[in-house]
This record gives sequence, structure tokens and C-alpha cells, in this order.
Amino acid sequence: MTNTLKVINGTTNEVLLLIDQGTDFGESLIFYTDTTNTVRKDLTNYVFRGKCRYLHHSNDDDVVTFISDVSDPTQGVVNWALTDTQTAGMKPGKWVFDLEMEDGSGDVVRVIWGQLEIAPEATYG
Repeated sequence: MTNTLKVINGTTNEVLLLIDQGTDFGESLIFYTDTTNTVRKDLTNYVFRGKCRYLHHSNDDDVVTFISDVSDPTQGVVNWALTDTQTAGMKPGKWVFDLEMEDGSGDVVRVIWGQLEIAPEATYG
């Protein structure tokens, strides 16, 4: 399987992530100010954060934090990722996740959310 991001509902920004255990996962998101996706949103002073939780969350070992950064603020580009070490430590199966955006005034909006499925690996080292 190749790591994939599949949009489930474009109106609510619900997606399905399929990730092989023990591999890197990363995506770039581009934000726009208009519905025709022609004017990029300036993300200066914005912060992004996201977490995954095992579907049947029972303890803090079942929570993983995404690495996220605004890589090009004036062009509205945000990168978010999980490392191979992070995904290697994740239980195979279904997780839930979201990614939030906080603007300079402290307002928080969930920008993407959904299920994350970890496919088990047999070979690791």
C-alpha cells in the first residue's frame, strides 16, 4: 500500500488517511481566501497543530502529535507529517485525527479531520 489521503467530504474537510506502519507520511496543504482557489491566504502569525488518537483510546501512549509548520506563510502553504519512527510505534488499526489552525488573535478552526488507518508492517529493523 502507498500512503494516501482520500477526501471523504470536501464540504466538511473529512478525509481518510491510509499509512503503512514504519513509513514517513507527509502532505502539504495550500490555503486560499476565495472559492475559486486563485488568491492564496497569508498565514503569517498562524500556528497549526494536530494529533491522532487510537480509536479505542485508553492511555496517552495512544496519542501521536503531527509535525506541522507553515513553510511558506505568504503563499498559504502548510506541511504536516508523521515520521517513520512515529508510525512504527502506532498500533495497527483505526485512529482518529484532526489538524487545527490558530490565527494571531487566538481563534481556532479545525481545518481537516477524519480517520487514519495504520497498516501493520511485518519487517522492521
